[in-house]
Amino acid sequence: MVEASEPKYEVPMDIKKNFNPAEIGELIRVFKFYDTDKNETMDKKEFKQVCIDLGHRDVTEEQVTTMLSEVDLNSDGVICFSEFLSMFSKLKNKDSKLFTSIVASKAGDMN
Repeated sequence: MVEASEPKYEVPMDIKKNFNPAEIGELIRVFKFYDTDKNETMDKKEFKQVCIDLGHRDVTEEQVTTMLSEVDLNSDGVICFSEFLSMFSKLKNKDSKLFTSIVASKAGDMN
């Protein structure tokens, strides 16, 4: 019987410099929180919850589609961990208080 291994969440070097090790650990936990079907990606429905938690409470399906396409760098229709990190790297640079708040609250939800 082959056991399923824990997914590896690789952090690209260009993004790694934007986060300390603790933040990376918390972002892995946050990604897992949003990845409700546990397939190591975020689909449109899962991504919509990210948008809501980022303050877009009245986001429409069309807006979610547009935002997803902006974050989905490889255009495969889902958000992988490196794309998620890229999005949060931009958020951290733009609004560090919001970044800290989201990471702390969602990582805390995992406990």
